[in-house]
Amino acid sequence: FVQVTLHVPHVKVGAMDFHIMDNQFRFYAKPYFLRLTFPRGVVEDGSEKATYDMDQGTLTVYVPKAEKGAHFEHLDDPVLLLARKKDMVDQDQDRPMEEDDFDWEAEQSVPHDVPLSVSAPSYGFNGMYKGFFAPLQEDIQDIVDLPDPDQTPASERSRLAREMESMKFDSDHYCGDFVMDDEIQEILRYRPMWLDERSSLKLRRDAAKEA
Repeated sequence: FVQVTLHVPHVKVGAMDFHIMDNQFRFYAKPYFLRLTFPRGVVEDGSEKATYDMDQGTLTVYVPKAEKGAHFEHLDDPVLLLARKKDMVDQDQDRPMEEDDFDWEAEQSVPHDVPLSVSAPSYGFNGMYKGFFAPLQEDIQDIVDLPDPDQTPASERSRLAREMESMKFDSDHYCGDFVMDDEIQEILRYRPMWLDERSSLKLRRDAAKEA
């Protein structure tokens, strides 16, 4: 097997998906995507397995080798692992381009480490997390309302939250509760039938105990 260990915290196990084909391993769980291209073939033959450590947020996948016992070179070179497959068809440039000729593989690059100072803002339960949103800038607006949570201190977050609440406040929405006040009060006064039956049952039980 080729052991692949991924750090993917805060992701539901059911949302994770990976595929093994030819010499590639592909993993996807929004907002994470990873494609690894190995120097030799791998195969999805049913012997592949994966384990997820929720405490560490790490997924370990055991990828079967197409040739058992084969040595995989350059597994310590991220540039080669993240590279795309070379174009397989480039000899006949005059023939019509077919759908299969398109390279649907997204470009990948080794991310630069995001420096975090000791005083960097923290968040989450008990302020345990820092820098989680740094590599997610493209999807940040789908996750949180703050434009840059990793650089916004807690006091500023509170101020921005109040400003956003004031901006989104809709007085008409709350005034609507008083438009049909009579109907609402009638609903609040309603006593379902089972309340009276429960009271009657309780009286019968008390009378039986006294007898």
